[in-house]
Amino acid sequence: MDKKTFQISAHLQKVETMSDNSIKLVFETAKEITDPNDLALLFSMRNEQIGWLLFSPSEIKQEDIPEYDPAEYEEEKTPSQRLRSVLFLVHVNKGGNPDTFNDFYRQQMEKILEHYKEKIDN
Repeated sequence: MDKKTFQISAHLQKVETMSDNSIKLVFETAKEITDPNDLALLFSMRNEQIGWLLFSPSEIKQEDIPEYDPAEYEEEKTPSQRLRSVLFLVHVNKGGNPDTFNDFYRQQMEKILEHYKEKIDN
């Protein structure tokens, strides 16, 4: 595995559907991470744009990792999908309930629309 790959035993604690139809997975490490280099690598990956997750009930070896064509898996979100995802994260990070996201989304979209409509009049 390359130097940007991190592997540790973990428990899949929670699977949750999100309002944008993505899935939220919550993992908990099965043991303490004591190596400072591992900790630094793990924290450096936080909030990266996109990564790959491979979960197995046994240790993963390089030969276990399937070959893939990155272009085959690259499903770029449309700009409107990206905006919706970002607004969802803002809503949740500010303590909003995911169940109330649709109302928050409509309010934010109205603010954005009003902002640009003002530019038309001026």
